[in-house]
Amino acid sequence: MEKYRNISIGLITAVGYLIYFLMMQLFGLAQNIELRGLNFFILLAGIIYSIHLSKISSYREFNYYNGFTSGVTVTVVSVVSFSILMLIYLQFINPHLMRTIQETEQLGRYMDPFSVSAVMLIEGCASGFIGTFMVMQYQKARSRKLNA
Repeated sequence: MEKYRNISIGLITAVGYLIYFLMMQLFGLAQNIELRGLNFFILLAGIIYSIHLSKISSYREFNYYNGFTSGVTVTVVSVVSFSILMLIYLQFINPHLMRTIQETEQLGRYMDPFSVSAVMLIEGCASGFIGTFMVMQYQKARSRKLNA
């Protein structure tokens, strides 16, 4: 049951990314790709929520591995689903944004929608793993019962 909860939290986190991206489109800031760093805080909120629910639902059995697995599941589900959405968006819905990225970014001429999605996937998973590690270190410091 916990696995499905983490998957649903991951999908909700991906919806958070999508809302943030659509707001950026609405305000004309989508081509400013440096603002993607704020995605980390959306992901971190999903990770914290997932680990918190895991800790509450299985307090006696909660350990470092369970918490880390919860955070990684949220990360993978949210980042993979958003990367797929961005691939579809850049390839079919708004190829103009892809051309803008190709024209303005330093290595843009070598990029296509697949490479942009792959970079988003790698970047998102790396930041999610780091965020999960940070949250679990905080949980470990706060709990004497949390075994590592």
